[in-house]
Amino acid sequence: MTTHRSEFFRSTSGRVVAAVAERKGAEPSELEPLYRTLDPDSLDDLFTEDGDAPDQGVDHLTFDYAGYRVTVSRDGTVDLAPSPDRAVPGQ
Repeated sequence: MTTHRSEFFRSTSGRVVAAVAERKGAEPSELEPLYRTLDPDSLDDLFTEDGDAPDQGVDHLTFDYAGYRVTVSRDGTVDLAPSPDRAVPGQ
């Protein structure tokens, strides 16, 4: 499993796409759109860094995206592992 923590992207959805693209050695624009897997705005709302936002009670969320099992944690980390549903070439 590879852990990514990027401050470059402020949104959680942006960090997910950037982490998967980096791991694949691709540009983010070359990946399938994240919205085909889940609603990026909802993901961002669950893991907002806005101190005024209500606590959603979610410590982490795991989903499959672009051949990876992605786990997003409350602290902003994005963990990637090969998805058990799809083999990732070269990984």
